[in-house]
Amino acid sequence: MALIAFTLLISIFIILIIFRLKTWFIRYIKVLKTYGCIPCPRNRLPLLGNLFNLPLDPYQFSQKLDTFYEESKTTPLYCLWLGTHPLIAFFHPVGLE
Repeated sequence: MALIAFTLLISIFIILIIFRLKTWFIRYIKVLKTYGCIPCPRNRLPLLGNLFNLPLDPYQFSQKLDTFYEESKTTPLYCLWLGTHPLIAFFHPVGLE
C-alpha cells in the first residue's frame, strides 16, 4: 500500500513539473527561433548558454568579452547567451535595422 501511494505521489509530482515547465519550454523555443540566425560564440550549451565560457574574475571577464568583440567585428550584431536569455550587441548602425 505504501509503495502504491509513493508511486502515485511521484507520478503527480512529475506531472506538475511537466505542466510548470511547459510554458517555459515553449518560450525558450520561440526565443531560439527568433535569435537563432544571429551570430554567437562557439561552444554554447542549450540551457546554460555561454555561462561556462565566461570567467568569474572581472579582469578576465572583460578580456573574454574583448575576444568575443574581435570575433564579431565582421557582423553588424552579435548574440551572447547568458543562460536562456540572449544578450544582443549592436556594433554598427545597420544592425538596428
